[in-house]
Amino acid sequence: MRLLQPDYTASSVHEVCYGELWSAGVRGVVFDLDNTLCGWREDGLGEEAEGLLRNLHRNGFKVAILSNGRLSRRKNLLEKLSRLKVPVVWPGRKPWPWGFRRALSAMGLQPHEAAMVGDQTFTDVLGARVVGLRAVLVRPISAREHPATTPLRWLERLIVRP
Repeated sequence: MRLLQPDYTASSVHEVCYGELWSAGVRGVVFDLDNTLCGWREDGLGEEAEGLLRNLHRNGFKVAILSNGRLSRRKNLLEKLSRLKVPVVWPGRKPWPWGFRRALSAMGLQPHEAAMVGDQTFTDVLGARVVGLRAVLVRPISAREHPATTPLRWLERLIVRP
């Protein structure tokens, strides 16, 4: 069960205590994309999310995106992340460790120096735990999501969410 328990929870990526992560030795943040930084299949990054990424860079954090979502049709989003100098690892194949390791490599960090921030227990938290990253679970941005995710949400509520 420990593999499914996050180290931290927050209502959104904007409510995560990044200072606390920094104090704990975290120097890089790997973000899930869909329903964490932006809505599922949205081809854009909101101003608030863009500001968060810029602020993390400004404060010394390295940042990467790890996504299982289909990004091939989301050119605006990929261009924005490229301009922000945020590496995108896709397809992430979470919770398998390969994508997490590629994200760590892109940031030049070891697992104990990074945290994964995502909205799903069975992909983001489990994968982070297996690789050795700290896990931060946030609430999904919206109820709209991939149909395969929907049945897992009730299991998440039984395991983690109040």
